[in-house]
Parts: sequence; C-alpha cells; structure tokens
Amino acid sequence: MNNLHPCDPLELILNHAMELPHHLAIVESKREITYQSLANLADRMAYHFLKTADHPKVLIHLPQSIEAYAAMMGTLQAGGVYCPSNISAPLEKQKLIIDQFKPDIILSNSKLLEDLREDYNTLDVSAVGDQNLGYVEQPHDLAYVIFTSGSTGTPKGVMIARESLAHYIDWAVRGMAVTTSDRWSQHPNIGFDLSVLDIYGALCGGATLYPVDNPRDRLTPTEFI
Repeated sequence: MNNLHPCDPLELILNHAMELPHHLAIVESKREITYQSLANLADRMAYHFLKTADHPKVLIHLPQSIEAYAAMMGTLQAGGVYCPSNISAPLEKQKLIIDQFKPDIILSNSKLLEDLREDYNTLDVSAVGDQNLGYVEQPHDLAYVIFTSGSTGTPKGVMIARESLAHYIDWAVRGMAVTTSDRWSQHPNIGFDLSVLDIYGALCGGATLYPVDNPRDRLTPTEFI
C-alpha cells in the first residue's frame, strides 16, 4: 500500500486487521465483528464498487451499522469517493443529494431501496457475495462528500480530500491517545460530519466502536454507557 499517505485511514484499519485480527472492531446491540472480518467485508464490497467505474462514487444509504462502516472502507479500497446518506432526512432531500452526487452505485438494504423507487444503480447489502477485490486501488484525491442539512435551502456538498482526512485522523488518534482497550460510541448520524471523528478515531486507533442507533439509547445515553 505504498501508494497511500502514511496515516491513510484505510491503511491504519487494515494494519489492525492484520495485527489484531480477532479484536472486536464494532459492537452493535445484537451483532459484532472483528477487525479481520470487517476488512474482509470491505474487500468484498470494494469488488462490487470497482465494477461500476474507475474511482467509483458510492452513496451509502444505510443506518449506522457494520455494513455502513465497511462500505466506507470498501469505497476507499476501490479508490473511490463515498457519500454517507442521512436516511432520517425527508425523502425529497435524500433524492436531492443523490441527484447532486450522481453516484455510480447506491449501497442500501431492501427496505430502504423500496422508498427510493427510482432508476438508480443499487446494491442490496444482502447481495454482497464472496468475491473480493484483493488489492488497494490507486486512491482518488477525495475521500468523501458530505452534504449540509439544507435547512436554509438546497443541501450543499462539501468535498473532503483523502489527504486531509489522513491528517485529521493522525491528529485525533495521537491527540486522544487511542488504545485498543478503548470503547467509543458513535452517536451522530453518518450523514453528519461529527460522525467522522467517532468512526475513524476509533477504528484507526484499534478501539471498538459502538454505534448508537436505537432512539431509546440516544435519549438515555447514561444507560447506553
């Protein structure tokens, strides 16, 4: 992976997958996944993403979940650019973002795909098979595009460079002295930029990420902790 920045988030996470394969990466209420299994899932997603285009644009239309985080990794592995979707936003705003981002593929689940009802190129997470990419594609200059809420008008996309993300995460991991014994909550919706610190700060530091997706847990964070 010498084509990546020394602190590239994908490289850091993949290093943990090699060095700490059985360490828990993500724990949900009823599921969990190790770093090795997370990397394998991302690798299989990357295979699908790269089939759609060089430097594919991937819209992640999922709740906070193992699959959503794996899709971020898989997009970066495929040398692409992803856009995390706020699935709790009104459907009209979601479609505005899709139309602006113009994804090569939308990763979602069957229930959410029913709501879109448009002629988009989609992939149901349940259809991700065993075929893997097996290598890291040359990276795009951008890592992801995240959209504003659009509360004062049309949502606007903010482009984040992959190198900028690498510098930010390098600062976060060192500044917060992240260790493999840490447990990090992931509270903000993945469609909000505050989620970036939670996701990459934890996974790039080898900690365990706990998504807070249940409405009750959001209202009673003390109980969740």
